[in-house]
Amino acid sequence: MERLRRLKIALASALVLGAALVVVACGSSDSSDSDSSSSSSSSNVPAAVAADQKALMAAEGVGYKSPPTSGPKPTAGKKIWVLSCSQSIPSCSYPAAETVAAAKAMGWSATLYDTKLDPARITEGYRQAVAAGADGIASYSLDCSISKAGLIAAKDANIPTVAAEALDDCGEVLFSDIVSYTQGDFPVWWTAYGAAQATNVIVGTDAKAKVITINQVDFPMMMPTLAGFKAELKKSCTGCEVVQDVQFTVPDIGPKLQEKVQQALVKNPDANAIYVVYDMLALGPEGAIRTSGRSKDIFVAMAEGQASTMTALRSGAMIGAGVGIPQGWEAYATVDTLNRIMNGEEQAPSGMGLQSYDKTTNTPSEGRWEPPIDYKSVYETTWGAG
Repeated sequence: MERLRRLKIALASALVLGAALVVVACGSSDSSDSDSSSSSSSSNVPAAVAADQKALMAAEGVGYKSPPTSGPKPTAGKKIWVLSCSQSIPSCSYPAAETVAAAKAMGWSATLYDTKLDPARITEGYRQAVAAGADGIASYSLDCSISKAGLIAAKDANIPTVAAEALDDCGEVLFSDIVSYTQGDFPVWWTAYGAAQATNVIVGTDAKAKVITINQVDFPMMMPTLAGFKAELKKSCTGCEVVQDVQFTVPDIGPKLQEKVQQALVKNPDANAIYVVYDMLALGPEGAIRTSGRSKDIFVAMAEGQASTMTALRSGAMIGAGVGIPQGWEAYATVDTLNRIMNGEEQAPSGMGLQSYDKTTNTPSEGRWEPPIDYKSVYETTWGAG
């Protein structure tokens, strides 16, 4: 029931996202950063959607605030384990590396464990951390339901567990905490994130989107953002539709996923947009778009802004816009929350929000997308490590 309640709240958040963004847009300045090709107004784009896009493309983003500026000083010498969802996927390896870096800034040691998106290895990672006498365990994109046995072992050993981007879907509280956002807890923010991707698609296709969605179905945490995307597309764009859902699981990543996307493009010659739940474009979809010969005609709803995605966007190899995910910030918030729990305190507001990017807006000249605030300096000063 608790999981259902959270998802209902998340879906409601997506439906009211447009109104919230309009309020933000009205209070923000007319920055030149918002005058980009993907955010330009169109006679077919509803005014509310254009306003949402302007707010999302603003230099300050929507809802971004400073990380916490006060908190308990960390005790040096603590040992934590960092469970990576998969070191072979940048969307997992990058936040894992940043979690290790944050722990070191705390004066802690960190053991990195690669779960390889394998539920058996996820459980084994928790159990090894318990056996090693870890003081805390951090994880990323590993839901409770696929980690339950390991989380129970950690809870029985009184080891705090903090996750980023995970669903508390076990029917009982097993995570010590899950990183939250300005928009709310993870399902709420994640659903709003999907709605923001839909806003990018509506504007980028002049409100005439024929979308192929690409979504991973073996990890529950992928579901709320797709629901948010579809709900916003349906609510705000009468001329838009999802023409096919391409579903994949871990074994499909790579050539099989590329083949699935190629088949969908052949089946839907009128498709003009592709949605991805995270930046796995280089793991199959990008190759499918390129070999189709339609790379200039397909608007891609990009995700967190990994370096490879940003390179393809800057070079013109792909067209589209994305919604950045502050994965490094999530990592620092995870470690900050572990420290607070170790000192008997609750999670502090992280300050993370939403921001879109395209080829000319909120995109650095090189590397990956980064959030609009220097979160590392703030956290390190708070910890006494700056």
